[in-house]
Amino acid sequence: MIRAILFDAAGTLFFLTKTVGDHYAYVGREVGLDLDAQDLDRAITLLNYAWTLYEQQDESLKRLYPLQRPRIRQSFDKMELADGGVLLALPGKDPSKIRGEHPTIVVIDEASFIQEGAEAFDVALSSRVPRMLVVSSAAPGWFRRLTKLAQPISLDEYL
Repeated sequence: MIRAILFDAAGTLFFLTKTVGDHYAYVGREVGLDLDAQDLDRAITLLNYAWTLYEQQDESLKRLYPLQRPRIRQSFDKMELADGGVLLALPGKDPSKIRGEHPTIVVIDEASFIQEGAEAFDVALSSRVPRMLVVSSAAPGWFRRLTKLAQPISLDEYL
């Protein structure tokens, strides 16, 4: 079973006058939550990309990894698989949310541009996440400092 947390994601499954993030930020305010609309939007983009990859993969892979229920009946911020695996989009501004999810993999996309990216990385490491995938285009900041002296390695043992 895989439980994945995806950072840096936006998009919509249905027509709204504004973004999905704006919609859920509004709903959150109605129940006393302070949600950042732009942050929610970024959290959904990568998940929507995962949905696209899933929907376009070969039917044999879909049979191997079936969904728990059709996409239309799933939460806007999750992809749930029949074996209990979950892809979950978390907004990047509160990295401590990783702790409560106990993921088997954390994916941080465009790490250099996530305001709290270094803290999310530290939280994931201290939570002993078995696998992490952190990628980014070049930009100054915490991720560049971390990878400045990195050397290429074979990824065979990680795949």
